[in-house]
Amino acid sequence: MARHHTIEGQSLHLLSVLDQAAGIVLAQTGVHGKTKEIARFAPLPRPLDLAGAVITADALHTQREHADFLVTEKDAHYILVVKKNQPSLYFQLKDLPWRKIPIMHAENDHGHGRDERRTIKIITLAEGLLFPHAAQAILITRRTRKAGTSRWKTTTVYAVTSLATHQAEPAEIAGWIRGHWSIEALHDSRDAAPTLTTLGIIPA
Repeated sequence: MARHHTIEGQSLHLLSVLDQAAGIVLAQTGVHGKTKEIARFAPLPRPLDLAGAVITADALHTQREHADFLVTEKDAHYILVVKKNQPSLYFQLKDLPWRKIPIMHAENDHGHGRDERRTIKIITLAEGLLFPHAAQAILITRRTRKAGTSRWKTTTVYAVTSLATHQAEPAEIAGWIRGHWSIEALHDSRDAAPTLTTLGIIPA
């Protein structure tokens, strides 16, 4: 069974390499603030064999240098969430013709007093996107409501991946992103973790 590692960082404390499945910290380093956390993205996983692995990370680490490091130096793939800290990339993704793309995978969850519906759409990218090695763009729509109510809250999330269509099914990509969010949700609930950054590694 493939292990799923995660790098988790608290901006005032530690940036750690964590085996998610086993809950074992494999490596860690002290960080102070987001700027230093970004600078230490590459040095911490550099000793690891990432060939063929799929790396997930939150928007803080959606950096061109990080993407190039993962693909060029580590021979890995990435799935990176895109927010407005990368405005050019964010608006490029937002302007893609999503309405013409059918839903490729859908999931419904019920628990913890709420209902959640998630759908995923994926577009194969032509040349010109302002991000290294990006092969596909991803749109995830999350709709949540308190159980027993009728009012839904909708959240739209964009991401990019270096994975081509033949390298991963939409359901797989959705599962890896969902697993990444699950780690963040778990640690965000802890008083000792005021800020969290994750880097997930799904070995080949």
